[in-house]
Amino acid sequence: MPVYFCRWPNGDLSILSAPNKEEAAIRLDEFGNADRADIVQIGEFLVDFRLTEGGDFELSQFGEAAYDRIMEKGYPLLWQTMLSDALMGLNENSKKYRHLVKTAVEAERKRMRRVKKQVPQAKTERGRKLQKDHDLPAAMADQLTDQGVKEPEEIDGGNLVN
Repeated sequence: MPVYFCRWPNGDLSILSAPNKEEAAIRLDEFGNADRADIVQIGEFLVDFRLTEGGDFELSQFGEAAYDRIMEKGYPLLWQTMLSDALMGLNENSKKYRHLVKTAVEAERKRMRRVKKQVPQAKTERGRKLQKDHDLPAAMADQLTDQGVKEPEEIDGGNLVN
């Protein structure tokens, strides 16, 4: 099953597997409406986690191919900075290095807010009403309409109420 990353407008990152982008948007609704985010398929995916003293997992590192794809497609301004001559030879703990990276991170957080993304629309009027009233991704509104949801009261957080 393909693996996707979701680059949220605020700069956050989610990673998931799904059969296609539409299903990815539906699954991501657990975190927010991904219609305003960028969802990109990752080819090769490898990630390493470390077990913490508190019994949780903490990201250790991404595999090189996954990291490069995420940075190139999801964070192009930060990626350019990380590969720039300005950072070459600088210590990661130096003031100049930290300043350049921080500036790039701030630019990335603002970048998607400036771009008016064409948000997908549900296929039917009923679906568009569900989408609008409940801030659902278009694919989820279409799926709920296909399941026979007629009134917005029939859904709770994107789940069909029986």
